Amino acid sequence: MRKGKQLFIVLPIGCTLAGIVVGAYFLDPTFVADFYRLTSMIIATLWAFFILPSVLFAIAEGKRYFLRKSPEEAFRIGVFIGVIGFGGLFALCLLASPVTGMMWYVFAIREAIAAEKEKKAEKSRKDDDIFDL
Repeated sequence: MRKGKQLFIVLPIGCTLAGIVVGAYFLDPTFVADFYRLTSMIIATLWAFFILPSVLFAIAEGKRYFLRKSPEEAFRIGVFIGVIGFGGLFALCLLASPVTGMMWYVFAIREAIAAEKEKKAEKSRKDDDIFDL
């Protein structure tokens, strides 16, 4: 899937998840706007917004990492990840989600812009060739 389409799918999902978290905080009848609760709401909202891009970033980096390894070495590392469990991997993504999520957004926007420039350059090359039938 192209990064532009993927970006337009992930961004609304992240906004929806962040909206659900904020709504859950404000619908709580015991919510008092003190420093502790506002800080926890901000952190939870950031986690909700960045968790999906963080998981996508981890999957992409994992694929890139395992394709460079031999099959035996990739299997050994995969077994180690399986022993830790996918819950541990998800918890790691949750802890690092603001950083890796932001990295995914930056890379996705950069790739979408590069693909659009390439498409425009290809179209202009095709339009410049007057002898092309």
